[in-house]
Amino acid sequence: MKLKLLLFLVMLFPISPFSQDAASFFPHNEGDTWQYLHQEFGEGWYWTRTIVKDSLDADSSHQIFFTSSEHFYSKHFIIDTLKQLWNETGIPELGNFLDFKLDANPGEWYRCDTSATYYQNPFYKIVTDTGLAYFLGKLCKYKIYNSFQSLHPENYPEGALDLAQIILVDSLGWFSSRYDFGTDVMVAARINGVEYGKFVDIESTEEPVLPHSPELPAAYPNPFNSTIRIPVKLPFTAEVRLSIYNAVGQNITTLYSGKLPGGKHDFQWNGKDETGRPCATGIYFIHFEADHLISNQKIIMIK
Repeated sequence: MKLKLLLFLVMLFPISPFSQDAASFFPHNEGDTWQYLHQEFGEGWYWTRTIVKDSLDADSSHQIFFTSSEHFYSKHFIIDTLKQLWNETGIPELGNFLDFKLDANPGEWYRCDTSATYYQNPFYKIVTDTGLAYFLGKLCKYKIYNSFQSLHPENYPEGALDLAQIILVDSLGWFSSRYDFGTDVMVAARINGVEYGKFVDIESTEEPVLPHSPELPAAYPNPFNSTIRIPVKLPFTAEVRLSIYNAVGQNITTLYSGKLPGGKHDFQWNGKDETGRPCATGIYFIHFEADHLISNQKIIMIK
């Protein structure tokens, strides 16, 4: 009886690690701050953006104003009542640009340059994927948008010129963009007073924190007694598999399998196998696969 009641309550109130409001893919609270690492042509630098004003107009659309340490990013965005995010470009020929349909589903495409005259070919976005993953230590729903030009968007990707891949993350916002010439990846955020990741002092840093290819830095502490931390660095979104093997090559447990966005991620192994049983003292190996790269690292557990 108790089990039936529990199942009934779960059906009524589904447990979800992310909100159900499409607009939360672009947080819009005054004071919200994001920091990104921009990399292009082998160089990298950090930049920060902050919401200085969020006000509802007569149509109940959000008018969002940013200040940014990078001058080439737009300062004014609009979230209308249809959960569409508009970018006020400041370019008369382009007008307002439909950046994102926040409630779009996988396979749904839409035209962005609605004034029609600025680009030689029409400019579109399409949602290519959605799912759950960890971002800055928080389990969130994400959406991946591909921007492209095409005369026949209904045939995407056939005949399309891909321009960028953008990831929006529920409750964190615009997480990353990947272009032919470089990337922007969120390294820290302060949303509604809650901080995620670690902000970098822009004035005192010169070196970017992300590698040019997937990387498995040294796990620590090593040797370890009960728990070992395993950092992973990715310059872009990649399919990742992170596993633990014993000294004779048997897979003890898989810590993660799936897509991860570019950035630094931290995992932990508690010294237990896939069934939850403690493993014996000895030598083990971290096995890391990402973007066709394979790395192995020896670790020692001592009890």
